[in-house]
Amino acid sequence: MEQLITVPLEGDLLNGVAWIDTIRSESVDGLSSILLIFEPGTNLLEARQLVQERLTRAHIALSSSNTTRTASSSARARVTVT
Repeated sequence: MEQLITVPLEGDLLNGVAWIDTIRSESVDGLSSILLIFEPGTNLLEARQLVQERLTRAHIALSSSNTTRTASSSARARVTVT
């Protein structure tokens, strides 16, 4: 899970999103959790939109890949603002 999902999301898609201060992740069998911490003063609704757009691109890419079809078929992206 870490090599198929977490590392590509962190390195290729989420790294470079405006206003990100820190990216933390944790992977276990069948589950990948990525925590994004934004710089103070960030407009969280705008940041959430940017992250959701990147996750949508990742889901499309995973869905079209034959090698990761099993992993992506049950994948869910959830973006919460706290």
